[in-house]
Amino acid sequence: MYTAEISRRNPGCFLFLIDQSYSMSEPFGGGSFGMSKSQAMADAINRLLDTLVARCAKGEGVMRYFQVGVIGYGNTVGPALGGSLKDRELVWIDEIADNPLRVEERRKKESDGAGGLVEVSVMFPVWFDPVADNGTPMCQALWLAHAILEN
Repeated sequence: MYTAEISRRNPGCFLFLIDQSYSMSEPFGGGSFGMSKSQAMADAINRLLDTLVARCAKGEGVMRYFQVGVIGYGNTVGPALGGSLKDRELVWIDEIADNPLRVEERRKKESDGAGGLVEVSVMFPVWFDPVADNGTPMCQALWLAHAILEN
């Protein structure tokens, strides 16, 4: 088994390849969730990015433990983060923390501690928007990922 310590001197890398083809416009979970596959994927990636930011938060800042990339493939193949991170293949986690596209207020159900649920408002940072367009150039995305990680 391969093991390596992740630290500022020995950072890790996460590179996500995201299907953005037309099929991602279909309902997620057969429609029982009320959202498209692309929206569910965007929410999952944004939650994961938020979790990585939280894991790297130390004191007053976010430590550079990871570089992160999000590559979309559909109508185009390439970096899929938005805003000031647009067109960047890999970004340090502190740059992710400092540059969301926007922060949305969302409703979430949480335990009330007595066996029930209560709806609360939470702030949800967004770095990646859903896209569903055109074909599925997965091989092109894999070649790009190889080139990025080889560097």
